[in-house]
Amino acid sequence: MLSSMTGFASVFKEYPTGRFNIILRSTNYRYLDIQLRLPDHFRIFEPILRDIILAKMVRGKMECRILLDLPVEEINDSEINEAYLHELLKLSNKIHRFDKKLQPLSMGEVLRWPGVLRSYSIDFDVLKIQLIDGINEALEEFNQSRQIEGQKIQHFLLSHVKKMLSTIQTIENQIPPILENYTHKLNKRLKEALGQVDNERVKQEFVLFAQKIDIEEEIERLRMHLTEVARIASQNSVAGKPLDFLMQELNREANTLSSKSVSSAVTHQCVDLKVLIEQMREQIQNIE
Repeated sequence: MLSSMTGFASVFKEYPTGRFNIILRSTNYRYLDIQLRLPDHFRIFEPILRDIILAKMVRGKMECRILLDLPVEEINDSEINEAYLHELLKLSNKIHRFDKKLQPLSMGEVLRWPGVLRSYSIDFDVLKIQLIDGINEALEEFNQSRQIEGQKIQHFLLSHVKKMLSTIQTIENQIPPILENYTHKLNKRLKEALGQVDNERVKQEFVLFAQKIDIEEEIERLRMHLTEVARIASQNSVAGKPLDFLMQELNREANTLSSKSVSSAVTHQCVDLKVLIEQMREQIQNIE
């Protein structure tokens, strides 16, 4: 099943050590870009989080935001790191003396400054286990949302493959009547010009015209590429880049087909093919 690069998940986890909310969201992107928004207590776990996410994603711009609420007793048990606070205030006053427009830190800003309040009750080993449990649960929900979206894209692509195959068959069926009509017109013109039909001349002109509008190779390649699109879209693997490449090949063949058209009906159908290809390409941009 295909996976979309667009996904979202939000998981709440509550433990004695605290309550945190893990929010995952992603958009399409050519490569993999992971942006972590973590509270200070989780900074030391950033490499672990990256490794877990890397194992679940291949492409896309992912934002992982974690919000942490400590229990009241956790905050009450916090102590002031006096040495750190002294250095912070000294630095704040020094900056204020340098430029009077810059105000010293307020009480709230001081208390929120990382490292000013220290707590001895946080068990980081336990917090690590809880965080890993939470991120795995969030990623499972996140990937489910991506697969649901990927399934919609898969159905869209397969339906467009059928439409294109039907259009190609219509174009192919129009070639014999075009050749027959050309032969009829050629006979009529020769008879009007010469008073009789030169069968040998008709044969020569017919061969040249048939070669000019011959689209057998283009039709065969279009069908081959569409078969490959259907195969890749139906398998469980990363498919975005291969499908994007196939869209380029399909567009190239459709352009060649259009350039050989000598019928307004065939030209219109070639335009329909290009529209279908472009619609598929837009959807493929969201596939991992």
